[in-house]
Amino acid sequence: MNESPIRQEPAEEVLEGLRQVRRLLRQPSGQALAACLPRLEAAVGRLKQIEASLRDDDVPAGQKPRIRRELTDFERELRVIQSLMNHAARYHSMLGQLLATGREAAHYDAQGFLAAAAARPRLHVLRG
Repeated sequence: MNESPIRQEPAEEVLEGLRQVRRLLRQPSGQALAACLPRLEAAVGRLKQIEASLRDDDVPAGQKPRIRRELTDFERELRVIQSLMNHAARYHSMLGQLLATGREAAHYDAQGFLAAAAARPRLHVLRG
């Protein structure tokens, strides 16, 4: 098998890194997303190694079931991470929309002050 230029960590370490990504994505700040990158890069490197091992005829047939289980573990973790990433993207997209429109709807200017038009008293008469 050819060695990858990416340092290959043991599968359990990489899986633990993916579990850390899951924990980080529960509160997906910019810092949390940045902290996910090295762990995800390690997972990609390990997945490449797993796929190469499954295709390699020199790998003993007795090791293939263990390698497939490892692949299944990675796939499961990555499905959860993908879902969390999708939720984080929707959250930040919606937050951006709220921040962009909420200020005007609440009659505040860009500096956070009550807009002059909203500061004027208004009289509303309800007839029933």
